[in-house]
Amino acid sequence: MIRPDKKILRIGSVVLVAAIIMLGSGIFLYFSNTNSTLDLTVLPATPHVVSQKNVSSGTELQYTVTLNSNQNISVYVLSPQGFHFGLKTLNTSSTISDIVISNSSGNWSLVIFDHGSGSATVSVTFSDLTFSMLFLIVFGIVLIPCGLVIIYIYFYSRKVEKRRERIRNLN
Repeated sequence: MIRPDKKILRIGSVVLVAAIIMLGSGIFLYFSNTNSTLDLTVLPATPHVVSQKNVSSGTELQYTVTLNSNQNISVYVLSPQGFHFGLKTLNTSSTISDIVISNSSGNWSLVIFDHGSGSATVSVTFSDLTFSMLFLIVFGIVLIPCGLVIIYIYFYSRKVEKRRERIRNLN
């Protein structure tokens, strides 16, 4: 039979290992769902499209666009049905970032349109953040301190038990 304080240690260890596995899987999903940053040259009056395929309904689509030149560009997310979401305009060297929640499944696109007279240089990141990925990351971060506290309780109870034994032996 396992002593009760050993059970606490095992529970704390299991919680800590589960938290690390959850956090690792969430981070892996994040980096596997994030497209790499693309450096693009957008020509005047020509839309440039970056696609995110097979997005399910309710997924958060995150994009970041950094304008590296002094041109006037518009950025928006295009749904599979052709609806525009999150229209933003940049006219100086700066960065915009936004999150759009998809309301339908399919291929979503990020459209960058240059309104200026010269070509614009932009850096683009477009990714989908699933609920399960966010859940794994948040829950993993929360469980790590819980596991550490449970393990600390084990060592603290051992310390108190040894102190009681010393006091009993002195009497």
